[in-house]
Amino acid sequence: FIVAIAFTALFGMMIEKAAYRPLRDSPRVSVLISAIGVSFFLQSLGVVIFGGIQKAFPIPDLFGIRIVFGNLSIISVNLFIPVIAGIFLAGLMYLVNYTKTGMAMRALSKDHETARLMSIDVDKIISYTFGLGSLLAAVGGIMWAMKYPQLFPLMGLMPGLKCFIAAVVGGIGNITGAVIGGLLIGIIEIMAVAFMPELSGY
Repeated sequence: FIVAIAFTALFGMMIEKAAYRPLRDSPRVSVLISAIGVSFFLQSLGVVIFGGIQKAFPIPDLFGIRIVFGNLSIISVNLFIPVIAGIFLAGLMYLVNYTKTGMAMRALSKDHETARLMSIDVDKIISYTFGLGSLLAAVGGIMWAMKYPQLFPLMGLMPGLKCFIAAVVGGIGNITGAVIGGLLIGIIEIMAVAFMPELSGY
């Protein structure tokens, strides 16, 4: 898990240098198109290298324990996921709000040119941000794979769409809002199917 997370963080920084940095001063729509292109490229490359057939994902015994509370039965991975997510969220909030790097990241999100005038190394901070985002994506991917233990190159498509929707619901650029948006979407999905089974196809 540690090797996968570290490799994904470095891979995210490499993608930033190859696909985003050359478009730093271009219109935002160009960056958006580049992001979509990179996404399709990585998915297609994964299919070519690993094939499109689903592969088993070995779950550590610790995450497969069945816990029973009266009539309620739950797998331990369902308890670990929110705890792990909470730990990483707390770490991210601390980094963004209480460190110099976080201050630089917040300054860059407002105005690149002014940040440069404040002696902030724009390229370095943006690369670091991509690495951090990729690290968090790797943690999310691992938790997703432990919850649904099958690996295939397109497995991140639906979680990615839901993450984007959660960010929009919670407010773009608002970390806490995105988390609340994600929880809200999850609750709505489950409750809609529980109370209205005829909508399960949607």
